[in-house]
Amino acid sequence: GTGDTPATAQHDPTVEPAAPDVADNEPATTRRRRADDLWDDFEMEEEERELNADELAAEVERLEASNREVRLRQRYKALRKEQRALNTPLTSPLSIHRRSVTPARRPRSDSHDAPVDREHKRRMDIESKYAIPSPETFAGGSIADFRRFERSCEIVFDTRPTHYEDDRRKILFARGYLRGSPSDAWAPLQASDKQPIVEWTAFKDWLRNETQPHGMRKMEASRRYREASQQTRQRVAEFVTYLDGLEEDMEELPEHVRKDALLMGLRTEIKVKIMETLPPPTTRQQVADVAIQIEEARNQATRAIGGERAHTDSGPRPYRQRTD
Repeated sequence: GTGDTPATAQHDPTVEPAAPDVADNEPATTRRRRADDLWDDFEMEEEERELNADELAAEVERLEASNREVRLRQRYKALRKEQRALNTPLTSPLSIHRRSVTPARRPRSDSHDAPVDREHKRRMDIESKYAIPSPETFAGGSIADFRRFERSCEIVFDTRPTHYEDDRRKILFARGYLRGSPSDAWAPLQASDKQPIVEWTAFKDWLRNETQPHGMRKMEASRRYREASQQTRQRVAEFVTYLDGLEEDMEELPEHVRKDALLMGLRTEIKVKIMETLPPPTTRQQVADVAIQIEEARNQATRAIGGERAHTDSGPRPYRQRTD
């Protein structure tokens, strides 16, 4: 036909028809609900990704710690292998790595050391049972007071040698009995820059000088040495010890001076006997030995006479007939 009719659109089979816009046809509440659901899904995915990242970091840290522990174990084994010949105990690096604080254990004593430790403890237990008088406190005074304090301390040391086997313990023991000026002088001496006193002989020398200066002590000892004489009830051995103590505070004397001082200081009856001895003693030790022998012989004779008198006095009385 020839009429003005609209042309019909040709359908192209290769072109897909456009999908209808559903959002344009949905209500507003439905669109908001769909948007909220999409946002929740997004947040859940973000949380999962964060969790996966934390787990991954923890796994990496665990692997690194495991590798570090393996290296420390290998290092410790190598050190033990090197030190095995020296028999030196090692501290495991793992204890430092793990920061584990464990109480220190007493090392096991060797099979050879264990009997020694038991014997040492046994001796200390035995010595502790001895009743020993404690020294009197020392606050200075005369040299005689110092010597009494010195002897009382050394009696304790000789009775308990295991307890006081080193000089440090001896000094600590004697230090506890100091009072007055010696105690006041000891504290600053140890705190000063001077070399500390760690030997018992050095401690005695210091305390002796603190009691009386060396110059005064020398003059006093020389005077007493010249005037020394054996007392009536004093034994020869005690008199010899007395002279030895005075000589400690004096300059070294020749042998003949020491011999003559001892001989002239003895009691008259002993001195006369020594002068009558042939051959005469030539050294101080010989004079002391002869004097002790003479003294012992006189004591035995005195005891024998006393025993005879006692036997005579205690004998049976003669029978007397009663007259009543």
